[in-house]
Amino acid sequence: ARNKRIAPAIWKRAIGNRSIVLAIASLATISLPAAAQNLQNFNAYPLGGITKFAILVEPMSPDAARCGITADQVETSVRFIIGQSKMELSSLNSDPLLPEIYVNVTALSNCAAFASLEVKTTVTILASKQLWTGATIWDAGVIRTGPNAGQSVADIVERLAKQLVNDWNTVNPH
Repeated sequence: ARNKRIAPAIWKRAIGNRSIVLAIASLATISLPAAAQNLQNFNAYPLGGITKFAILVEPMSPDAARCGITADQVETSVRFIIGQSKMELSSLNSDPLLPEIYVNVTALSNCAAFASLEVKTTVTILASKQLWTGATIWDAGVIRTGPNAGQSVADIVERLAKQLVNDWNTVNPH
């Protein structure tokens, strides 16, 4: 007889908890897009207020050259995308403290490659009040394999540059 009295009480508690769980799940579903947007803004946040950049392309390795990947092709891909945005490009010669879009492509002898874009800038270390050059504030990269490495890497670099422009636009409204 005792089990019959306990079971309804447990069931009532479970139903009450289920409605709480459903309410929390509903709120999470509603706020998930906002959380994703905040995460994107978090990744883009350091780009806020920066308007002018220099482009620095790491020299290509002999393996990259054998695979048809050239520094000129990679730089052209970045300049093409950035040139269509409101981001300005300048030279490190004109301002050595200018934030730089650092492009690095690492290729193996089988033409597998890793392409990455980073935004590096000079920051002030709060504790010491000293400038620190080369701090990465944004980065993205892609690994690729297969034929046509030169064109494939150029396409990847364009996609990464578009991602940079989109993130920059998120925190620098026009």
